[in-house]
Amino acid sequence: MKAKYGNQIVEIWKISHDTSDSEWVRAAFDKGILRWDKMNGDVLRFPQTFGGIAPVGYYLILLNSHDYMAVTEKKFGKDFRIL
Repeated sequence: MKAKYGNQIVEIWKISHDTSDSEWVRAAFDKGILRWDKMNGDVLRFPQTFGGIAPVGYYLILLNSHDYMAVTEKKFGKDFRIL
């Protein structure tokens, strides 16, 4: 899914165990970029400067080909517009 974030168009995924609707998410799992935490299977790990983690229900944002961030549903509703 795509959304507008400021002047930028980004890929988004509401973090869940179902990745069937997001090709970029499936590809990132296949490449080992995204993975579920071993201690808590409801926490997603992703690359970020200071260690990216986010629980199920947050939104994962692909800012460009290698930069990710996660936001709460509240922040997502405030700062993003689904296209």
